[in-house]
Amino acid sequence: MSYRIIGGRRLLGANPDTALLKCARGINNRAVDSHVGDNRNLALRTAQLSHYLEAGILFFGLLLVGYVVLYEFRAGVHLALLFLPLPFLIWAAVRFGALGASAAISIIGFLAIWSASHGHGPFSGETPEQNALSIQIFLIVLAIPLLFLATVMEE
Repeated sequence: MSYRIIGGRRLLGANPDTALLKCARGINNRAVDSHVGDNRNLALRTAQLSHYLEAGILFFGLLLVGYVVLYEFRAGVHLALLFLPLPFLIWAAVRFGALGASAAISIIGFLAIWSASHGHGPFSGETPEQNALSIQIFLIVLAIPLLFLATVMEE
């Protein structure tokens, strides 16, 4: 009978593959056990009505402001007006974390692309390649700090 010591454990068996498999299985079981108490999915299912109401108001306001800024304004408008949806985006990141921030950024991205493809909004004044590049830069400038903020707030 031989013993192998792997990861501080004494494992019975001469076959090193079996010993390694037993050790990996033990590590995997500990990782699964540590995530059993994760209450994130439970929090979504047991949220109060006020939480859903706040989310509805937030995303309705974001849609409204995003539509006005990204569809109604023309290409010659001052570019600082592109950041009018920023308070709604920050609200989504702070109150709803990365999930809310990602959904809000997706809404803004959809509105920007949709309005540019229909020839409206501030991203429709140049060639299609320039418009696409402008939308990409706009979304990167919005998304990276917002997702960092959401991550910090969730910690």
